[in-house]
Amino acid sequence: NMVRLDPHPREPLQLIREEFSVNQALLSPDNRFIAFTSDETRPINAWLWSFNPDTVAVGPASEKLKLTTDGAGGPLSWGWGRNGHEVTYRNAGTVGAVAISTSGTVSAQAPRVLFRHPEAAGNATASRNGERWAFIAPAIDRR
Repeated sequence: NMVRLDPHPREPLQLIREEFSVNQALLSPDNRFIAFTSDETRPINAWLWSFNPDTVAVGPASEKLKLTTDGAGGPLSWGWGRNGHEVTYRNAGTVGAVAISTSGTVSAQAPRVLFRHPEAAGNATASRNGERWAFIAPAIDRR
């Protein structure tokens, strides 16, 4: 289940009730979309759910769009890049991106690999424009 916390009163409001696990949800910068991972398919993939936060009805995320097909996992180190028109994610030693079009019908381009990340990299974060990334990784023994 996915919930949001309303500012007045500060009570959680359930957004999605799915029969599948919904994880790593990230709200888009314009508050119109939620990118999340789900085990609805194998491997776990990234999805996009569009909604109007003022008229939320609890139920399955019926207006969802599958963003990846080969998986999207690892520690929470993905997000919204390029001014909210791209979702970035990690999978199998790479960082990938999916461009999102919100003009007219919501659609997504095919996922593309941006780069390979450091071996054994843990959590990561990206700059707001998605141009720079920082990873937590074990120290390299240079002896």
